[in-house]
Amino acid sequence: MFSIVAALNATNVVKGPDGEDIAKNPITARAQIAMLFIFGFAYSAGWTPNQAMYPVECLRYESRAKGMGMYNFFVNIAGFYNTFVTEIAFTGAGWKYYFLFIFWDTLEFAIIYFLFVETSKRTLEELTAIFQAKNPVKASKQKAEVVVFDGDVTEVLEKGPSA
Repeated sequence: MFSIVAALNATNVVKGPDGEDIAKNPITARAQIAMLFIFGFAYSAGWTPNQAMYPVECLRYESRAKGMGMYNFFVNIAGFYNTFVTEIAFTGAGWKYYFLFIFWDTLEFAIIYFLFVETSKRTLEELTAIFQAKNPVKASKQKAEVVVFDGDVTEVLEKGPSA
């Protein structure tokens, strides 16, 4: 979405007679604003709940408070940066500053895809075993066998990775 915003902004912004940036086409400017709102909605619905939920799922009870403290520290640093630095950067770099957001989102996607452990439909005990494995990401994607004893009958169920 930021790629679309950057493209719209790059093709729609021109220097006015006084040197200020102005929009050539108001419809393109509205489309850019709409894309920013759509990004905000997608981010708020898709990632914001996971920011606090994923660390809690991954951290053992004994280390959860310290882990969440570190999480909050880095979130506050990012919030400070976004609040105070972004305005200055947009003033200097203009629409090209969106490339930083595009790069950052791409980097986050790669880190999440390759390094995050699948936690869906797992118990805390299963997650502990996964995080103690040599390669937790690979361990989280392996199938596990669950043996159920019911009197004389033994049933083996396969439990695959969660979607």
